[in-house]
Amino acid sequence: LTVEMQFYALMLLLFLLKKLNNIETIGTTICFICLSYDTILQKHLPNIYHIINNAFVLINHFPLFVSGIVFYRLKFQGHTINRYLLLLLCFITQLFLFDNGGQSHGFISLNQYILLLVLYYALFFAYVKNKLNILVAKPLLFLGTISYPLYLIHQYLSIHILLPYLQLIIPNKIIVVFVSCIINLLLASIIYFYIEKPASPALKRYLLTKLNAKKKKKNNHLHP
Repeated sequence: LTVEMQFYALMLLLFLLKKLNNIETIGTTICFICLSYDTILQKHLPNIYHIINNAFVLINHFPLFVSGIVFYRLKFQGHTINRYLLLLLCFITQLFLFDNGGQSHGFISLNQYILLLVLYYALFFAYVKNKLNILVAKPLLFLGTISYPLYLIHQYLSIHILLPYLQLIIPNKIIVVFVSCIINLLLASIIYFYIEKPASPALKRYLLTKLNAKKKKKNNHLHP
């Protein structure tokens, strides 16, 4: 979750600085920084490049996060040429960053990565144009509901536990993968319905109580 946590930290910083309304301009600037980092820094200052690459892994995926923000604004705040140009910049920048993409590099080729990005962008464009209503089906909604715990557990659980042990007792690889998927889905469902869903309102009440207490204390200082 390092990439996501660094993104959340950046958004928190922009929120505290009251710069969230300028996120598109900031995103454009950082995309150009990413291009410079990947082309100039990697070639001329490789030691600094590797330090940044290991410490700030968000930089290798930042254009994808900006793309998500832009697609949201296209849908709910209107279509502008600048937003479409920013999407193009994000797409191009992400291609430049392909070799730095961690586990994606080595598993797929650049051509395959391009096809995946085109597919992702096409799906989001369809979302903006309200063309994904066909996906509003109970099985898919259920998968969406448990998607976050599934996202958290599937890689480690599958690669390090399920697949190695299942292959010892099941000779058919297709069946191994199928059983692994079922176990992942079951465990993700348990985590969501018995941990995440009950804990969320309790955590929200706790945070609101703390926030209200802080506001009350502040008002008492202002109006003794």
